[in-house]
Amino acid sequence: MNCEICGLSDKKFYKVEIEGSVFIACSNCAKGGKILSEVVEGKEESMNRKDLNIEDIYGEDIDFNFSNKIKEAIRSRNISVEELSKETKTPIDELNKVINGKIIPRIDLTRKLEKALKIKLSED
Repeated sequence: MNCEICGLSDKKFYKVEIEGSVFIACSNCAKGGKILSEVVEGKEESMNRKDLNIEDIYGEDIDFNFSNKIKEAIRSRNISVEELSKETKTPIDELNKVINGKIIPRIDLTRKLEKALKIKLSED
């Protein structure tokens, strides 16, 4: 298993929150965020980004098509990522990762995007 932040392998991994995004990180990278839990030995192989249960992390369902919905809303509203960044008070690099489906938006960002783009991303 490799750290989702630096790519290195380590003996111990943690589920961490860094700037509102959740990652599986090595001991060194985990120091830069809030440790949510330790990745249990033996479950390492199945514990990659695709296998994380979104409901367990966020406590609610999120539409798996969120990146496509966001891209379409940005196009239809003719808004730039920079403008969306200002409106949602979110760093551009984080927004780009969400838009490209590289990270799952945290709940507060999901709500901001829904409001700014007038779309529905979560299922209540």
